[in-house]
Amino acid sequence: MPPLEMALSCIQELRLSSSVRFLWTWDIDTIGQLLEITTKVYTGKASDAELIIVNSTLSRLLPICTGDGDTVPAQVVLEPYIRQCQINLDALLCSIPFNLKPDFNNALAFYHAVSFLPACYRC
Repeated sequence: MPPLEMALSCIQELRLSSSVRFLWTWDIDTIGQLLEITTKVYTGKASDAELIIVNSTLSRLLPICTGDGDTVPAQVVLEPYIRQCQINLDALLCSIPFNLKPDFNNALAFYHAVSFLPACYRC
């Protein structure tokens, strides 16, 4: 996972930048809800569904949120964090039990996992 400051700055940029919000499809009611889930994940008190939501969101949000994301130094700094979020997401999805309770967080987590995974994972 990226450092907390980096994750929070991406969420802040999402809140402030209309172009980033335009590129982002939201199924979370508010950015505050995403901030709450992210805080739970970083404090270690999160469910599997919340871990999936945050890892999938950050793996897609980090490249979008860097203002100079096209530069080589930004890509070099971000790539390990993006890859770690994808590895975390893979591990979480492999370890989920088959008998999950049907609630909103689990449905949202699976939606995020399926729609935000890179195309190479869906082959």
